[in-house]
Amino acid sequence: MSYNLVLDEPAKNDKVEEHDGLHFVIDNNLLEMSQGFTISSIQQGGQTYFNIIPEKESASDAGCSSCNSCS
Repeated sequence: MSYNLVLDEPAKNDKVEEHDGLHFVIDNNLLEMSQGFTISSIQQGGQTYFNIIPEKESASDAGCSSCNSCS
């Protein structure tokens, strides 16, 4: 699964976190499914790039490590 940052207003069932003046909004269901996210950023060439990593990968993202059917 991939995650994207978009400009949006919080909805009724969203969780909002503020970090360094930025507000991050996430749907509570997605937050529970992922068990949280780590967000890191770097600045390069006048732009800021974000890396969003879930604490828990979904089964479809785990690749071959998610099962042992190939063993």
